[in-house]
Amino acid sequence: MPTTDVSISHYPLLREALGLLPGIAPRHERDQLGEAKYEASRSPSGSAVLNGVQVTLGQLDELFVYDQRGRPRVSPAGAAVLLHLFKQGAFVVNGRKVAGNLELLEQYSKGLATLPASNSRRAAPRRARAQSAQAARASNPSGQGLATTASRAAPPAPAPLASFNCFIHRLV
Repeated sequence: MPTTDVSISHYPLLREALGLLPGIAPRHERDQLGEAKYEASRSPSGSAVLNGVQVTLGQLDELFVYDQRGRPRVSPAGAAVLLHLFKQGAFVVNGRKVAGNLELLEQYSKGLATLPASNSRRAAPRRARAQSAQAARASNPSGQGLATTASRAAPPAPAPLASFNCFIHRLV
């Protein structure tokens, strides 16, 4: 079934879908799935073994549906493949404390739900630091006790002469 770019943009990223599986390392498993896809594409049988579980190239293609920016996304059929691989023990459980959300992944695989786009993990600490700095400024309106430094911006570089650009263009 060919998919259009509009429908692909609504698919979750592979890393986000792997993050819904409890106790696994999404980046590591994404790399393992990529290696399995490469092996399956080179295999005459069109299949590979992922930690003792056989998977076909067609199944792996559902996990690697690329968007316009070249990022792997997971179709609902791919979510069903992820669930199957997880239940068969193809992913290494490392005891990570994140519980995951198997129910949401199961609903997505049946077409009953969409997966929300997750926020970047790096955004939360930055907001927390910004909020704490604002709170410190609000609690000390006089500004005493807060170390401030003058901003030192570099002077703007002079623009190259037009003759220089013309000369470089002739050399190329």
